[in-house]
Amino acid sequence: MKMLRNKMSMPKNILFIDDEKDITFTIKIILEQTGLFFVDSFNDPDLALKRFKPNFYALVLIDIMMPKMDGFELYEQLKKIDPDVKVCFLTAREMYHHEVMEVKHCALNEDLFLQKPISNENLVREIDKKINGSRIRLNTKQNLLKEKEIVAFTH
Repeated sequence: MKMLRNKMSMPKNILFIDDEKDITFTIKIILEQTGLFFVDSFNDPDLALKRFKPNFYALVLIDIMMPKMDGFELYEQLKKIDPDVKVCFLTAREMYHHEVMEVKHCALNEDLFLQKPISNENLVREIDKKINGSRIRLNTKQNLLKEKEIVAFTH
């Protein structure tokens, strides 16, 4: 997916944590092919927490459902290290965040969630929007990852 962007802009660092190796591999490739992002990916939330660098990542993408530590627990730990960390939760369950957030995480904004599955182009747009508050323009003539390709997420 080729993006039109300012040549002076540097790729943004993204941290991505999901317990499924195929998903972390796929998302890393999708995001890095745009030239907009560098991605550090982990399948183990404990390892991601140990390697987390405060003030380094423009955004942290966290899967909610993971066996060792769920995404909300990881978020709480990351906030202790870097109170200003920007996060976005990935969820395959449409209503999951409503059920949990009403009780435990009511301070989290609904905009912090991305619904899986999501098209590659929408994933890139949403991540850019969460980082920059802007909308990138896709160069559809040189689009390497077609809109019809859907990143398959399951839980």
